[in-house]
Amino acid sequence: MSRDPTNLIGAVATYNGTGHPHLRGHTVRVFRVIRRPGGDPDAGRVIYKNDELAAVGGVNEDDVIEVHVWLPTYRRFGFVQNDVRLGDLHDLREKP
Repeated sequence: MSRDPTNLIGAVATYNGTGHPHLRGHTVRVFRVIRRPGGDPDAGRVIYKNDELAAVGGVNEDDVIEVHVWLPTYRRFGFVQNDVRLGDLHDLREKP
């Protein structure tokens, strides 16, 4: 999956950022997107669905992306959310 800014919710990626060292190299799933404040009429909006994301023009580098980490021992994604940036997600792929 390419970095389609309107089809991100539910996608799986590898986290390679520096903000959360404990996540580096781990598989994560995008849970929701939070629009960042700053002149945008949709600032602060929480987006859970890709059609809503498309309606606001997709995700950009200023938005916060909340992810859940894959827990291989339990064979599921965790419940704890971590906020990351789009540039921290690599190898984006389709939903599992």
